Amino acid sequence: MSQASKHIQTFTCVKPDTSGNIPALEYARASLARKLIIQRKARGWSQAELARKAGVRIETINRLEKAKHTADPVTVRKIEAAFEIHRRRTSNARKAG
Repeated sequence: MSQASKHIQTFTCVKPDTSGNIPALEYARASLARKLIIQRKARGWSQAELARKAGVRIETINRLEKAKHTADPVTVRKIEAAFEIHRRRTSNARKAG
């Protein structure tokens, strides 16, 4: 099992409370962490590379991937933009090639 897979598995089990409710904030953080890791790894980027491309600090990416931090909307947009720019460049390169 890869290191990323182990990291992702850590956050896939947000445990319900005694009433069976799943804490929304923890679930949202874990969901974002999982998606962020998958998207970053799919592009072969390090945390530092994603941070540079998104214009955020590496500590921010690290905390988001560990589900220790809740991303503000501006940070989410920056990360989404970095992924989208890469997707468009990759798509254009395929069309040109």
